[in-house]
Amino acid sequence: MAHAPAIIPALNLTPTGRLPHAATSQTPPPEPKKDIVPALIGGARVYIECPEWCTVDHVATSERCLADLSHASTFADLHVPTGGREFLFHAALFSMPYAEEDPDSPPHMFVDDERQDGIRLDADGATEFADRLITMAAQVRRMAQALSPSESTPPAPRPTGACPVEWCGQLGPHQGHTSNEVAVQGPNGTDAYLIAELIDIDASGAVHIGFEASEWVGLDAAGLRAEVAKLRAHLPRLEALAATLDTIESNK
Repeated sequence: MAHAPAIIPALNLTPTGRLPHAATSQTPPPEPKKDIVPALIGGARVYIECPEWCTVDHVATSERCLADLSHASTFADLHVPTGGREFLFHAALFSMPYAEEDPDSPPHMFVDDERQDGIRLDADGATEFADRLITMAAQVRRMAQALSPSESTPPAPRPTGACPVEWCGQLGPHQGHTSNEVAVQGPNGTDAYLIAELIDIDASGAVHIGFEASEWVGLDAAGLRAEVAKLRAHLPRLEALAATLDTIESNK
């Protein structure tokens, strides 16, 4: 008589292999979503909890014991566009939930250039790594533009009636100074948001940055990703605005 396949629960074990103490009064973080999927362990078909980001076929991998089972996401690779698309590094999510007293047990991001042991990052570290990549990308783009100055967009000529204050965007007679807005257009034709501008309200030389957010808009996952892309493009422009204010203040 065939036995029903076993379901292996995902136990949160301490480094000693024991179950953790009862929850404290602090609100625990939400558990990541998991699916129940088949796996081959020592030739036996069992069912395990698998995080939604995992792309491993646990039947095809057929581990000898449960401690060898691992979860991994799709790899994000970075290549330099040379003739052979030279590989630099890749990053992926990884965990070995049943390997007790192992640094690979908890879910983490693994960054590896295949020439060293690789680096393990938690959620905060992975976020900081992404921020540094964004900053580096902006720096690389500026260097690329410097290599081809003839292809760079020349600065627009100052219009007739422009204010003698270089950064002021107002035309004709005016009392205070305000720069042109740096803003992100809202989704689906709504008002711009994350608006920033330099302001010298009474032309006294006391310059500051005005920063404004606008209305809330409901978005699906694709819409939110589109907004994230706009924000990433927006950050170097905000940094440039801060640099302009630094120059103004240093010249006082």
